[in-house]
Amino acid sequence: MNGVFSYRQGDAVSFRLGGLSLGSAQGAAIITLLDLVDGARAAANSGSSTDEVLDDFPAIVNLARLLQSLDVDGDSGNGIQIPSEAAQKVSAYVNSIDFTDPDMFADSDKPAVKFICEVKAARGIPACSESNIVDEDAARSEVKDTEEQRRTGNINELPIVSAGADLVVAEAGSVTLQGSAQDNDGNVTGTLWQQTDRNGVAINGSIEINNPGSLTASFTAPEVDQDRIFYFSLTATDNDGDRASDTVAVLVRDSSGGGNARPVANAGVDQNVESGEVVVLDGSNSEDLDGQITSYSWSQIDEDGNSVSNGVALQNGDTAEASFTAPSVDVITQLRFRLTVSDNESATDFDDITINVSPEDTEPENVSPVANAGDDQNAIAGESVTLDASASSDADGDELSYSWEQTDDTDIQLTGADTKVASFTAPDVSESRTLTFKVTVSDGALSADDHVSVVVAPAPAVCDPADPGTYQQCFAICTDGDPDTACPLPYEDFSPNPEQFEEVFSQLQACADQDPETQCLLPLEGEPEFPSQIEEVLGELCDDASNPQQCLTDGQDAICSAFDPNSETPFCGGGDPGTPPELPVDPTDLLGELCEDTSNPQQCL
Repeated sequence: MNGVFSYRQGDAVSFRLGGLSLGSAQGAAIITLLDLVDGARAAANSGSSTDEVLDDFPAIVNLARLLQSLDVDGDSGNGIQIPSEAAQKVSAYVNSIDFTDPDMFADSDKPAVKFICEVKAARGIPACSESNIVDEDAARSEVKDTEEQRRTGNINELPIVSAGADLVVAEAGSVTLQGSAQDNDGNVTGTLWQQTDRNGVAINGSIEINNPGSLTASFTAPEVDQDRIFYFSLTATDNDGDRASDTVAVLVRDSSGGGNARPVANAGVDQNVESGEVVVLDGSNSEDLDGQITSYSWSQIDEDGNSVSNGVALQNGDTAEASFTAPSVDVITQLRFRLTVSDNESATDFDDITINVSPEDTEPENVSPVANAGDDQNAIAGESVTLDASASSDADGDELSYSWEQTDDTDIQLTGADTKVASFTAPDVSESRTLTFKVTVSDGALSADDHVSVVVAPAPAVCDPADPGTYQQCFAICTDGDPDTACPLPYEDFSPNPEQFEEVFSQLQACADQDPETQCLLPLEGEPEFPSQIEEVLGELCDDASNPQQCLTDGQDAICSAFDPNSETPFCGGGDPGTPPELPVDPTDLLGELCEDTSNPQQCL
């Protein structure tokens, strides 16, 4: 991995993926995987070759295979970027992934393979097995190359890139992307802005970026029918050809009435302390995407969420970081605190934290479990929603029981309410509604709870071929089904009249390949029965007629441009009436060799 970290002289630096430890090493300017595995660096320094070290310490190659397999773009040459889904899924595998196991990736039932495949499935890549794991030879070669660069002092530092702070803009407004890039051991030779998904992977989006090769780029925010987030990455290339990127989120507000987004409170993780310790409550990770947090308020609460009047003395309770001294107790005692935050539009949110106080100088006989209800979610009416408390844990390893309950007044039927994973069907709503749920986790003696919100939006209009008003819904068929993914088809702005709509819809269905990054072309099913030799007909379209489908595709633009220079049909985009192609025959005559009706060149092809 090519990352940046800070350390103090003499400090140990630990690396983690969520709750999964990747190892630790003494702080240094450069740390590689050999430094993270106990004994490996010492073996290398004592004269063992890199191959010998990798044979003796299988954890090194296992670490490399895991990280490279999770990399969002599969190119470790530009650094390894772990997707956010990995941190969300890893908790279920923290105790089962063993980097020292030589057979860590042997088959699909291995925990490491299951974890990687679960992350890929969350990112829309459902077909996954041990064959999707970076193979041992490739990972080994990467590690050896890194060690050779370290030995010779030729490790190139990647550029340091910033895409700027996240933005909130109005639809149809001008948006400026302001980035920066520098290279500490060379110079930046090029930069590029691209529209991406949330993990920074480039997509063929619909937004046209002006001056994409400059640090300062711009675009016009698209019109939206609800608030939407678009992502853009700035990639910098240095004089060694290596690249680094950073991503910025742009929230485009719907001008028809989208309201203020509430802030998100984060009270931090539960803590275990002893009597007399100074306890710090840290809410600095709270955030507000479309404004700023203007106030913090900490309070002690009971198990029902009511304020405690005779609790501990909180210091700086109106700031992001409050503190108190843990009281003297004879038995393990749970103290609960609530952080409430407000934004500049007076919207509020809260989050709770539990502090387990043990008697001084005694080991706690039992530690309270940590409840985790999962991240807040968004759903569409009619969708199945899963509530997952799998990330809950118990430091003592006690078996946990789970209880889900709804805390708002909407009538919801929960399935599996007494298991770690519950589910329900999002109700029909005419406007967005927030549903709230609480999970209580118990180890039989102590319990903890956590809350999660699910925002249910009205179901979108259903595609109806006879109703031009649902054209956008029909059009989404040719994307990956994600309404936040812009459709890259060449006829994106075409709005058919009622007579054309049913025909266009059937053609959309025929060509949908479910891949938002692939141009959607009508398939050629079998070879047509040509009235003359196929090579003679195709020879008018291209130089090489050995592949009919490719020849037809290559000749498409030329035929469309000549036949339809004004690009009036939905499938002949990009025509240039000023420079029609010079064809050896009239395009209508040529199309007549292919079909009976030449009025639609794309259909004829």
